[in-house]
Amino acid sequence: MERAEDKVEEPAPTPPTTRRDDPIGQGVLSMDECDSLFGHYFDQLQTCVCLLDPAVHTARYTRRASLHLFAAVLAVSSKFFRPDLYETILGIANTLVSAAIAGCVAQIELVQAICLLHYWKKPTDGSGWLRLGHAIRLGYALDLHLPRSGPLPSDEREARLAIDRERTWISLFCFDSTMTQLSDRPSMIHKAPQVSAWIREIPYPLPSDGQLDFAVKTSTLSSEVRQLQSCKGNYEVLRSGLRMVLDDLHRSHRALTAPDAPVTLTSTSVSINKFSTLATQLLVECTSLYFAPRKHRVGLLHACVSTSLDLLDVVVEGFARKGIMPMIEDAHSVAVASTAVRLIRFMQYLDQSAKASVMRKLTKVVIVCREAARGDQGSHPAYLARFIHALLEKAHASRAPSRAGSPRLGAARALSAAELSPLKQKTTPDQWWDEIGHMAYAEAPQPFEEHQNFWDGFPMLAGAMSGLSPAVPRVDDHGVDLAGAFSGLQWDSAWDLSFLGVGTG
Repeated sequence: MERAEDKVEEPAPTPPTTRRDDPIGQGVLSMDECDSLFGHYFDQLQTCVCLLDPAVHTARYTRRASLHLFAAVLAVSSKFFRPDLYETILGIANTLVSAAIAGCVAQIELVQAICLLHYWKKPTDGSGWLRLGHAIRLGYALDLHLPRSGPLPSDEREARLAIDRERTWISLFCFDSTMTQLSDRPSMIHKAPQVSAWIREIPYPLPSDGQLDFAVKTSTLSSEVRQLQSCKGNYEVLRSGLRMVLDDLHRSHRALTAPDAPVTLTSTSVSINKFSTLATQLLVECTSLYFAPRKHRVGLLHACVSTSLDLLDVVVEGFARKGIMPMIEDAHSVAVASTAVRLIRFMQYLDQSAKASVMRKLTKVVIVCREAARGDQGSHPAYLARFIHALLEKAHASRAPSRAGSPRLGAARALSAAELSPLKQKTTPDQWWDEIGHMAYAEAPQPFEEHQNFWDGFPMLAGAMSGLSPAVPRVDDHGVDLAGAFSGLQWDSAWDLSFLGVGTG
């Protein structure tokens, strides 16, 4: 990637006394090391967060323009590429950003610094909500939300800086939308940017701008789904609206890789966009399942399970193999965790072979997350591995002894693995557990305090672990277990779908 350092006129140096507290001034890094960390950021991290232009934000330019942004880039880059210095540099960056907030600094670089530190914050860092709120208010104060009144400057540097302002506001919208979904709190930005037209109009688009476009699209479509949930009294109206959302979703996703697409996506963006597509599709399918008449539920349940497994495939085959997994943050962690919870809940509706398929997939996710953590037990992948491990332990302990379903209930069958995948699984859940349990679960399950302190902080996951109570065997008048293969799908009690997190029904 072209850095274009010689194309960018650097701002006038700030007085040396203002640079004593940055990583260079404190002797933590040399300028060459900072150049290297900036290079790593743009090569491997920028696509995740879609902030900053490599042709403008060189290490030397950024240090002169803004110490807090300079330190923030170094902090997030050192997290993955100089972990030995991460805690030190993160402390410096947080100190500089906190001082800038307290001093009412009004610079776009402070907005960008807050966003970077928020995206890759530690799971235990609870400051993200308030800090992001400050960044959004600061964005409004800097008029980032206002459209350009005229053409871009003819000078390339000035044009790139103007585009950088617009890109930052689009990124803020995505941050706000994600935080709103995770926290179930009101959003601060209500008008979605028109990114598709913007990308085709600007002369210097970045590959990550295509990902920004799709992030805004999936955010608006998710909002449409939640509005459609108010049509719960008329399922046909709801289903028609959901079908339109799915059509728009897949049409937008295909447009990203069309020959006339304005940018060429990186492999990281391809995986992230595929993940977002499946997550939005799963929201649509879970909504349809929640409100569907009983006669449609088996087929819709099949769709939800299949899409859930496809989403986990992206984690295993996309995120893990392409090296993205160590860089995941709250939004991806919660999406994977909530998918795992739903799959565990769905297992009571599945036959033994399909259950084995689900357990195999979840176990693969545990393994790749544990590998991605690289021994850092405080990382998002490590938290996710422990969470899913604990889910599987709970599900394994809660299964009732399996017995054949009553022949009289054969019409209401459980879903089979053949419906979920072209590969037929012969391994039962118990056999699968015995075969791989000693390899994947050498570590102790996640402590309950971690569920309370982290995962329960997200409304969609609050109480997820405590809600997985042991199964109580149900028998008919002839002593036949009705819970083993879940043959009795016709009972209303069998269709408890409150765990889908769709609404109150």
